[in-house]
Amino acid sequence: MPAAANLLRRASALLPVGSPDRAVLQTEAGEALTEAGELSTADEVLAEAIAGAAAIGDRSMEITARLVRQYLHYMTEGGQTEAQIIDDVNADIAVLEVEGDHRGLTRAWRLLTNVHFAGCRYLDAEVAARRMIEEARLAGDRLMELRVLPALATCAQLGPTPVHEAIAIVERVLPELGGDRKSEAYTLRALANLEAMRGRFDEARSLYRRSRATLTELGWRFEAALTSAIASGPVELIAGDATAAERELRGDYEALAAMGERNYISTTAAFLAEALHRQGRDDEALRMTEESERIAAEDDVATQYLWRSVRAKLIARQGRFDEAVALAEAASAIIGAAQDPDSQGYAAIDLAEVLRLAGRLEEAIAAAEAAATLFEQKANSSSAARARALRAAIEAEPVARR
Repeated sequence: MPAAANLLRRASALLPVGSPDRAVLQTEAGEALTEAGELSTADEVLAEAIAGAAAIGDRSMEITARLVRQYLHYMTEGGQTEAQIIDDVNADIAVLEVEGDHRGLTRAWRLLTNVHFAGCRYLDAEVAARRMIEEARLAGDRLMELRVLPALATCAQLGPTPVHEAIAIVERVLPELGGDRKSEAYTLRALANLEAMRGRFDEARSLYRRSRATLTELGWRFEAALTSAIASGPVELIAGDATAAERELRGDYEALAAMGERNYISTTAAFLAEALHRQGRDDEALRMTEESERIAAEDDVATQYLWRSVRAKLIARQGRFDEAVALAEAASAIIGAAQDPDSQGYAAIDLAEVLRLAGRLEEAIAAAEAAATLFEQKANSSSAARARALRAAIEAEPVARR
């Protein structure tokens, strides 16, 4: 990827100012630089592409370059609200449809796919991803088509599709990728999570390691650094290995910080807080929840619920029960409207733990049962077993505590 970015920039520099192809190559260079983790340089190159397209009156290319730059900022910084982005992108789609610019429409639907991902609306994300595939095919852009196919696997993994059905979707997607190694790496991350959900932890580890190795080898440094928040961290937490989860998450946290990334790092910090909490390192865990809170975008549903859930458990251990219960309930409310039964289950199990510490055992039992039901709907047998074990432990508490 660094080599691709370099060649694209050099190619664009050979064209005279005013050439319509100059902005096209600069936009492609900006995309490559983003994936290589050269975020500030990518931003500069995309700004040049926008200005160049505007100078020659190429409205369609200007919009396309701006969408790519907006995607860069959204993916690495957050900032804009979902409503702002959706309104802006829908306005751009209206113009691009009139122009018949399928290349630009591909980028528009890519951005909307990721906005829905951030809101944990995985059914909506799947609809947007399928529109992106359609536009990429109309544009004759086989690469972009291949690069979005893994989103179908990820939507199946994260959304309400039961594990066995989601695995079948992944197995249908993999042969369609035509050997595209980046797309395969993305898809293997989804499969790693699904294998962990059904208790096949060795297979899950093998899959996330293969994914990371491929992305690292090809220079996709940004995507490689997302591995722990998307796959390896959750896999190790499901497996109950908090030390391994910390190792995975801490390395990526440091890599994202070095890039100046300001979006996914908040999710990585929240998962790292959970791994530290499970090891009893509460002071470190609390600092990570504070870091996650400080950085997380307002509309980043998964991160906003996660740091609250972890912090609720931490302050419950300090005896601040009313505050802890309120925070855990807020986390459940945030994720409650999502199309994400697994995260809803984790919020419920965290609420159960907080209620247990607060001595509200009947409510804790109900929360643990709700968590188990959600995990069973997803066919996440690993986490369902954890929820059932928690319920049994609470029920075994002395009657005097009830």
